[in-house]
Amino acid sequence: MSDVTRTSKYQELSRIVRELDIDQLSPAAQKKVLEGLLFDRAKNQLQGKISKADFNIQSKIDSWLSDTTNSKYTRRTYLNALDGFLCHLREENIHPLEITYEIAVQYRNQLKDNYAYASVQSKIRSISSFYSHLERCEDIQRNPFKGMKRLKMNQADKVKQIPTPEEVEQLLRFFLDDTIATGTGSHLKRAAAVPTALAVCIMAFRGLRIGAFDTLEVKEGGAFTAFSKGKTITGHLDDGSAGTYDRLRTMGLQPNTPFSTGNTLKNNIERKIPYLFGKNKYSCHSFRHFFAVQQYQADKDIYRLKMLLAHDSISTTERYLSGLGIETK
Repeated sequence: MSDVTRTSKYQELSRIVRELDIDQLSPAAQKKVLEGLLFDRAKNQLQGKISKADFNIQSKIDSWLSDTTNSKYTRRTYLNALDGFLCHLREENIHPLEITYEIAVQYRNQLKDNYAYASVQSKIRSISSFYSHLERCEDIQRNPFKGMKRLKMNQADKVKQIPTPEEVEQLLRFFLDDTIATGTGSHLKRAAAVPTALAVCIMAFRGLRIGAFDTLEVKEGGAFTAFSKGKTITGHLDDGSAGTYDRLRTMGLQPNTPFSTGNTLKNNIERKIPYLFGKNKYSCHSFRHFFAVQQYQADKDIYRLKMLLAHDSISTTERYLSGLGIETK
């Protein structure tokens, strides 16, 4: 490139461009410039229409996921967020390639009205990842969600809300009551009742993530294995609170029986939470927060809590507790 810029023709062209005064051009020359500008604009619009007509969004989604992650849970999280956004675009009759920054901001604000801070951040991060992929593929010039991954956090959001022990028990009773549900759709409630209650109990009293339930295997006696966040987790259901395994057996836990998928359980739980505690107050991860706070307050042993939460380092556990309003020093 440096060889080109040193040529006399390049230097002469640069001088002409710098010194160009459109007012000094003749009417005929101005007309030619205008025609050229109109031609370029028409060409860009035509290219945009051709791109939209040839745009295969499913193939773009497939290539995006294959380039981004191998985790089934992460793929599902990404897809759920993107599906919600694409549904919004269909309702507004907007093509996925026509997204502007203003449309992106409007959608983000709509999410903020309906979801908690962490959920909004997760959804925007997922959608932004997809549009960054389109930008790399040159389907769009710029990711309209760029810079939105970090939202301005309200003071009330800085410390995450944590269920009380009474609220955990209330939710468990709420699901277990569905085992005797009657009326329209009652067979679905009865089928989901026990697995969902077991999931809440395991998250609240053993601290597993909802994403671990896809692979969770509980053996006779309470030992378990699961795959979560890219690694295998092993332990015992009584490692956190003594008697958890017996309680789960009383609730209907059958060892060596696969759970429903984490996504199904998550939807079951988060659909019911607003009925009891109000809109957007808690998510599934709130029960892991509950477990962390209960365990740390019981013995102040952060090293033990690190092992129970399967964190990579003590500093991760310290940041985790700090986000829950718990001082460790």
